[in-house]
Amino acid sequence: MTRKAATAKFMIPSLMVLSSATLLSSCALPIAQHKAITLSLLATANGIFARPDVNLTEKNHAAADYIIGQYRDRFSVHDDFTFMPLEELDHAGITSPFGKSVSEGIGMRFSELGYRVWLKDVAMDGNERLYPAPPSNHTPKFALKGTYDVQQKQVHVYLRMINVKTSQIVAHFDYAMPITKEIKEMSKTEARIFRVKR
Repeated sequence: MTRKAATAKFMIPSLMVLSSATLLSSCALPIAQHKAITLSLLATANGIFARPDVNLTEKNHAAADYIIGQYRDRFSVHDDFTFMPLEELDHAGITSPFGKSVSEGIGMRFSELGYRVWLKDVAMDGNERLYPAPPSNHTPKFALKGTYDVQQKQVHVYLRMINVKTSQIVAHFDYAMPITKEIKEMSKTEARIFRVKR
């Protein structure tokens, strides 16, 4: 079994496990953080990522809630985050509307929860002007990057939050979703011509 296949095989079951320690420790948190954790755990427990009737926006928000809920002690509302398009797993540098949409949706959820975000690189449909650019010579503290792998019946998403200064992975979340008509269309990439050196 390949490493990728092994990861995919155990991905969804691992999401179904609720940690009683996490639930108990969340009781002492401020209400907003407690709500985010509760929502993410409920979404995970109910298999929101496996349900084809749940739209992509809701799944993106659930992924953001999960990351914030699990790694909230590493983030601060005073930090800022940049969001990069997800790339095809087997083709570095190649993305699609799906790759942008996932990052944009997660970034918008971070923004809703009070974090400072930069979304210009993941703006959809020419909406770059709607998002401000970071100040010149400014480097955000964290960057969300990742890959996705479109298979016959599922798309696997691998998210990594990186400390820009140290390149350390400070948070990660891997999950799978069934291929819907929406995802199938959005994951199509433009044909490109590559020169082969001889």
